[in-house]
Amino acid sequence: YKDAPALRPQFDFSYDGVMRSVEESLDRLGLDRVDVLLVHDPDDHYDDAVNGAFRALMRLRDDGTVKAIGSGMNQSEMLTRFAEAVPVD
Repeated sequence: YKDAPALRPQFDFSYDGVMRSVEESLDRLGLDRVDVLLVHDPDDHYDDAVNGAFRALMRLRDDGTVKAIGSGMNQSEMLTRFAEAVPVD
């Protein structure tokens, strides 16, 4: 985009990384809560997603910041593993 700052996407499925990302997103959106949060494309990061990202999303769900949590991917095998390991909605 013209005049947009040069940003480089960084995948961080850690607990702290997710909490920071959600806080920044809520600030940009001007909201204090959202309906759904998804862990997006953690294909090569299953352990980090379960132990970090989903742990953060469960806390946010418990405190009312988000109503539902889940994952979005282009394959079903890991989604099945997440559904077995994490109480996704």
